[in-house]
Amino acid sequence: MAAELKRIATKQRDVVGRLATLTGGGQEGTLFDDAIEPSWNPGSDQQVKQALNQWASEQVRAYTQTRYGIARDLDATDSVSRPVLRDIGGELCHALLDFRGLTKILSTYGESIHEHLHDDGRLRPQYLQVVGTSTGRLASRNPNAQNFTPMMKPYFRPADPSRVFVHADLSQAELRFLAEVANDEPLRAAFARGDDVHVSTAASMFGFDPVVLAADDPARYKHLRQIAKALNFGIAYGTGAAALGRSLTNEGAPTTKEEATELLAQYRRTYPGTAAWAEQRIAEIQQIANETVEIDWPLTLRLARGFNDLTALRRSFRRSQNRWPSAAEIVAIHPDRHERDADELLATIEWQLGYSAPVALLADGDPFTFSTRTVAGRRQQFNLHLDRLFLNAAIDAIRTDPPGMHNVKAGFAHDHGVDLGGPGRDVSDKELDREFEDRSLRQRFIDAIGRELGDEVAHRFLQRAAKDRVSAMVNAWRNAPIQGGVADIMLVAYADLQQRLQHYPGAVPVQTVHDSVVVECNEADAVALVDEVREALESASLRFCPT
Repeated sequence: MAAELKRIATKQRDVVGRLATLTGGGQEGTLFDDAIEPSWNPGSDQQVKQALNQWASEQVRAYTQTRYGIARDLDATDSVSRPVLRDIGGELCHALLDFRGLTKILSTYGESIHEHLHDDGRLRPQYLQVVGTSTGRLASRNPNAQNFTPMMKPYFRPADPSRVFVHADLSQAELRFLAEVANDEPLRAAFARGDDVHVSTAASMFGFDPVVLAADDPARYKHLRQIAKALNFGIAYGTGAAALGRSLTNEGAPTTKEEATELLAQYRRTYPGTAAWAEQRIAEIQQIANETVEIDWPLTLRLARGFNDLTALRRSFRRSQNRWPSAAEIVAIHPDRHERDADELLATIEWQLGYSAPVALLADGDPFTFSTRTVAGRRQQFNLHLDRLFLNAAIDAIRTDPPGMHNVKAGFAHDHGVDLGGPGRDVSDKELDREFEDRSLRQRFIDAIGRELGDEVAHRFLQRAAKDRVSAMVNAWRNAPIQGGVADIMLVAYADLQQRLQHYPGAVPVQTVHDSVVVECNEADAVALVDEVREALESASLRFCPT
């Protein structure tokens, strides 16, 4: 492991040198090697944008022309996230992606990995379900053993050479589950025949014989399969035409938005059950968005006021006293204890302690919530958390600029030292995100609108933001029963596998990521355990996907 981390560090130095070479050279980094470093910081987004504008101008301007309709340099508000760098493309972006990947490995699994190593050389991460992921999949921590880079995996092995790993994972589990719940006969039939489902999809969409095309025109065969694969995996996640076009283009199949739109339409015709299921989920979320009119904004704002400060007080008390404080103890240390009536403050704190987070409330005090269930009946619940909702409402108010808003903005900017724009000078949404980085400012701005322009105006912006926030959850809503359903399959498989392993002394499960599992066992038991693991996964799958 140490040797591999050292190799990764060396590789990172090489990438740094490549960045310097691609951007006009640099300077010697240390006295101990001859690697050069660029004259700019590849860890700074601002300096990355400057480097791209100067040294990858052609790719940047092609990207902005496609994305925004105008060829320009990257500006302060543009993102240089991983997807953006992939979209821009070119040698400099590829080097930046390599640099970020290697840097993340070293920062996450560098020297810190030794903190988690036990005396016997093993890592023992915690696997979590209830506080893991919202879909029910297991997560891990201390360390995150589900996020090891493939470069490190060869260095994880049983210390005893007579022991081995048995590994298995479900093939295209989410797509199979989608075929089942959507009752999509053509898609289910492709799986039932044992076809390469991406080839089957492509053949159905484009009308070709896979055997003939693979022999006569392998390049076109690969291209059409690539398109079908992007559609198969994208449909349950709400991939739109623009995203599909970018994805296919990045994978070497240049596709315009118009072409992607037609591909999506063709896919819906090929798999009508899947299309109908996805459209039903979209209609459900829009209906829920319309129900946000039931939110009680005065009560919601009452919950929000001081909630984050209350949370900070509780955590501070717990760190010093090693226990959570009572409401009365919070009152004793509350910064408002001298300005507010003690009984009123106590009642407010007791009421707020009944909630785990500031969320939108109904008139009876219940959270505005909606939920979906997996086939097994397990529920995934969605709430409207207020931090993002307040931010959306604040930006909407600033953008809409109703009568009197200029005075509200000017006064708030003066009082809190933020830049909210002014006459003839707009600020972008990303700039406003930064100005409202202090989350308490978001609710204070809404309160300022209420004081200056009236509660009705403030509540109108909150209502619009609530509807938009629910609508934005459409992809999570659509995919929840799919990812959650596969998580249910794995939970059943774990229980079955636990019983099966009792018959094999020394066999222990050591890893799981999404729909895969790894078991360590004696080499003599490995062949038999291959069958046991396969049967556990397949029987659990058939319980939920019988067709």
